[in-house]
Amino acid sequence: MTLSNVAMGDFLRYLGINWTSTLICCICIFLEAAGITLTAGSTVTLHCSNNTIGDLLQLAWRRNGTLLFSFRPQKASNSGSVTLSSNQKTSGSRIIRSPAAATLNLTMSTLESQLYALIIERAQKSHTGNYNCEMTTDSGVLEQKWELVITEGNSTSRMVGSTVTLHCSNNTIGDLLQLTWRRNGTQLFSFKPQKALNSRSVTLSSNQKTSDSRIIRSPAAATLNLTMSTLESQLYPLIIESAQKSHTGNYTCEMTTDSGFFEQKWELVITDEAESSEIHDATAVIVRCVCFLVVTITALAIMRRVCKQRSKNIT
Repeated sequence: MTLSNVAMGDFLRYLGINWTSTLICCICIFLEAAGITLTAGSTVTLHCSNNTIGDLLQLAWRRNGTLLFSFRPQKASNSGSVTLSSNQKTSGSRIIRSPAAATLNLTMSTLESQLYALIIERAQKSHTGNYNCEMTTDSGVLEQKWELVITEGNSTSRMVGSTVTLHCSNNTIGDLLQLTWRRNGTQLFSFKPQKALNSRSVTLSSNQKTSDSRIIRSPAAATLNLTMSTLESQLYPLIIESAQKSHTGNYTCEMTTDSGFFEQKWELVITDEAESSEIHDATAVIVRCVCFLVVTITALAIMRRVCKQRSKNIT
């Protein structure tokens, strides 16, 4: 029996033992092909309770127990928002912004009409946490809490002809005051819910407005043939039936509630079936090539090791 035959026999036995792991490797490569929960890039505005502002003596914002802002309102103060540097303090309005607030790039409105809101523009995953608004009033100390979770941005891809339904966040609906849908910054729907409203979807003509439900459907929504459910149980979704490539865009749901202002975003891409098929075929080819390379490299490495061992034994 020649050295090559012996080596091949050992190789096959070795490969038989390790075939399972090689196959698993190929399969793995093939498979790679609330609180308030919002997506990254959203704008978050948290309001303190509006029934204690009149006799407010001091207000503090905290995140995970760490002080963000400490504020003693002055009735003569007309500034709109706090943009102080870390630990900077003004003698007039007595505001302190902590290093933590500066690091997270947070601001705070000093307007009583805005309920001294905490503002997070373009929220990121690092803003996730438990937020508290502590209010000291003539009536006592009151506290309001939020659990904020920021997730990665929503990117949705669908084929032409699909039905697409985009839902607003379900954790702020209870005290919803107004809801607005936008596409690429252009308003689609403006809606002020009425608890007595029982209609399922909006099919109003351009700019038509009803006195009961206070719904406005814009010309842009009419052109794109979009509808919006007015059912709270369905989270007031935007509905696109038989989606076309012209529906591709960045969609936003803006919610104004008793607790603050929240924004949720989606990047929607509508593709042709042919394009989707081409992408799938290309991915399949890449996967097969990678699997072939893995098997070939593994086989060569094993054969080299077996040959080297046999040569050593014969010597």
